[in-house]
Amino acid sequence: MKIELPFEKVANSPVFWLKKISLFSKPSLDAEIRSITFHRGLNIIWGKSVEENPEELHPVLLTGHSVGKTTLCRMIRYCFGEDHFGTPAVESLIRNKFPEGLVAAEILLNTELYLVLRTFSPPNISIAEKEHTLGYLFDNWKKVNKRSFKPFIEEMEKSTIIHWPSRKTPDGKKNLECNHLLAWLTRDQETRFQSLWEWRSTRSESGVAQLNKPYAEYLLRLVLEL
Repeated sequence: MKIELPFEKVANSPVFWLKKISLFSKPSLDAEIRSITFHRGLNIIWGKSVEENPEELHPVLLTGHSVGKTTLCRMIRYCFGEDHFGTPAVESLIRNKFPEGLVAAEILLNTELYLVLRTFSPPNISIAEKEHTLGYLFDNWKKVNKRSFKPFIEEMEKSTIIHWPSRKTPDGKKNLECNHLLAWLTRDQETRFQSLWEWRSTRSESGVAQLNKPYAEYLLRLVLEL
């Protein structure tokens, strides 16, 4: 059954945007841990502060830190094609807790709704389907097309960087890729107080190399048509 768009196709629709992200402990609708829905425009995520209860045996004080904001951002990046959803230490904790776990995202690309599913543990499965519902994919988990993720990434590239005047840097030494654009749009929180052109930090252990300054500035100029 083909899924329907939640709105009419309009000329000014974004090239791509995230509609929803969900976590599952295993490939089943009944195994949903949490879902977060996004809307076009500004979305604010903050950690809720909880006052300490002295009557509890092991009280936990949440102050807005270490409550999962960075992990959420890493999961989003993972759904858009990045190889890692956290540092090795964080990934190990998640895999141990949810050995069959996965993240699912609804991503609108050129007004077509894709369901992206990526597992946390080997054998790693990555799926991007636009013809079926999430329930169908889970019910047919062993039969679904495990090769559908690469065409999704290729479609992302066709919809973004292919329209640039050139993918090669001015010195001709490097091809700019979709993951470089993703790095700019979703910079590491470890680089938030650094320069305009630094988007990835070695401390985040994302596996995505930071472009040097001339290459990064060139990418900015291409995107902004400067």
